[in-house]
Amino acid sequence: MAKGLTISCEQLHHVTTDVKLFNGQVWEIRKGGNAFRFTTHFVNGNRSKRVYFEASKLEDIFSKIKILYDKKGREVASRLNENSRLLTTRHNKVWSYAKKEQKQIDQASMLYVLVEAIRYKEYKETIQNYWEMNEKQMK
Repeated sequence: MAKGLTISCEQLHHVTTDVKLFNGQVWEIRKGGNAFRFTTHFVNGNRSKRVYFEASKLEDIFSKIKILYDKKGREVASRLNENSRLLTTRHNKVWSYAKKEQKQIDQASMLYVLVEAIRYKEYKETIQNYWEMNEKQMK
């Protein structure tokens, strides 16, 4: 996927991911559009455990999302302020809706190859007809 593509609220309904809001809160978005605020507690110094303590709908917090993370915790999208769009910042497999553009490019290149093949076939037939006519005239 390319950088700089806009992520809409409807697209977030189909993934489970973590987000960070402008006020510093961390939320988990689940498939279906539910969002849960959580904090991370460490047990025995190294094992982490999430504690959920607030729930909301995705639509309520979507405009407040500052950073969108992937499953590995890497930033995949961000926005500059609450009035700007949520834009992708890196290539990733989660947001695959850009593949349609690639499919259109592939179809266009296939069409170009097909047209060139037809032109070459016609050119070949023209040359062959030319040489056949010259052979008949020479006899």
